[in-house]
Amino acid sequence: MGTPNLNHGPKHRQSLSARNPPPLPLPPNACQQPPTPNRQRHPPWNRTTFRKIGFGQCGLIFTIPNQPSTVIKVARPHFTFSLESDHKAHTLLSTTISHRPPSSLSLHAQIPSVSSFLPSSSPFWTPQTIASFPPTVASTGFPLPSAGLLSEYIPPLPLPVREAIISLYCPAERQQAVRNDEGNGDCLVRVYLGRRRTEAAKKAANFGLRNYNLCLDQMLNLGLSVGKYAEAMGEALAEMHFGAGMDGFDVEFVLGGRRQDDERAEGGLRGAEMWVLDFNLCSVWEWEVVMRQEGMAGVLVEQWVHAFFWE
Repeated sequence: MGTPNLNHGPKHRQSLSARNPPPLPLPPNACQQPPTPNRQRHPPWNRTTFRKIGFGQCGLIFTIPNQPSTVIKVARPHFTFSLESDHKAHTLLSTTISHRPPSSLSLHAQIPSVSSFLPSSSPFWTPQTIASFPPTVASTGFPLPSAGLLSEYIPPLPLPVREAIISLYCPAERQQAVRNDEGNGDCLVRVYLGRRRTEAAKKAANFGLRNYNLCLDQMLNLGLSVGKYAEAMGEALAEMHFGAGMDGFDVEFVLGGRRQDDERAEGGLRGAEMWVLDFNLCSVWEWEVVMRQEGMAGVLVEQWVHAFFWE
């Protein structure tokens, strides 16, 4: 995703790898189940195969057999550091949110629960587990074992919403093939409020629902409440900046489905929820040091305005 370079900002920003935030208390629907005398610490996730549902700059994302609420992001070669930074930033933000006073308003954008960072030396990587990944993983340059990140599974957009996007924006000759492609069921839509589609993008022949870019003109065409989504993004960025002291650099705002236990009334894009993910490029700063520098507060505000429109 294109994002302005914020490296000209505070000179006292530090990498999240230098921070060691407290462990995140796992919520009731968390990724891992607590060990019991009859359950292994590392559950037998290798009973069936892992299924690839997405990809990113630093890894591939797989569902985990017998763990329907959990996914694992497997690091690309030489991207272990990025995945570890993702884990620490994600944990820092989740911990900050969990410590908010009860009287504070809840965020409208959802933050997936984050569980564990697994180094390549983790007992998770048994020969049976490795053999349960699709054989194409190793053949496409992902040698296993590798670093892994366990986090909450984000449900895909509901089928009626996916069908509406296909009907409106997929070339007619491609629509049935897109519907028949199982991979398009794993649909998370990237939200771009600061971008309208180019003419080339409107006629793209390689239409697919995985990581589909939903631009401002489409959101307006669909009659979505753009202001509400902008508000949700602003709230999340404010929590990152003022709560966790992190810049939110290159995070992704996506539309996905709702958690199964979410009983709120429907609204907006029916059954859709805004989520925030991908924290591997985030950095943090020490507020006391930054604010003592003359003019630095103005620099931070300028960066945040750029971050909002580019995210």
